[in-house]
Amino acid sequence: MLLFGASAFVWALAPVGLARELAGPTRRMIVAAFVIAALSAVAWLALEAAQMGDGWADMLNPDVLGAVAFDTAFGRVWVCRLALVMVVAGTLAIGRRDRFGAIALIAALLLASLGLVGHATMQAGKDSKSPPPSPRQRLCQGHPYRGLNAP
Repeated sequence: MLLFGASAFVWALAPVGLARELAGPTRRMIVAAFVIAALSAVAWLALEAAQMGDGWADMLNPDVLGAVAFDTAFGRVWVCRLALVMVVAGTLAIGRRDRFGAIALIAALLLASLGLVGHATMQAGKDSKSPPPSPRQRLCQGHPYRGLNAP
């Protein structure tokens, strides 16, 4: 959240003079937030591996980590999150020092991807068909709303 909030504020909301004054401190905050986000992303994947495996020993087991990362819906979403974290790293390392707009956009995608992680985890382990779409999903897909769905 700090990645998004700080960069979006300096990029889009702060007056030009204030944005120039805040650029240095904001960049330091963004770097610190990036380090925390990267470490927590890796730690979360390792904790999921321990939970899906046979305990703490599987937290660092490359076979279990690979299975979690590439054979589960959670893992596929998490690999995308890790890729976004690396894009933030590249944006911070390469280019001009005031790339707050790009960081705000990538950080927004990173925040939004947390919802995908929740849905991927929620659907894990279901061998049956997906649940029927909600009325909101039907409306967004262009289906007419018919009230209650017949079984």
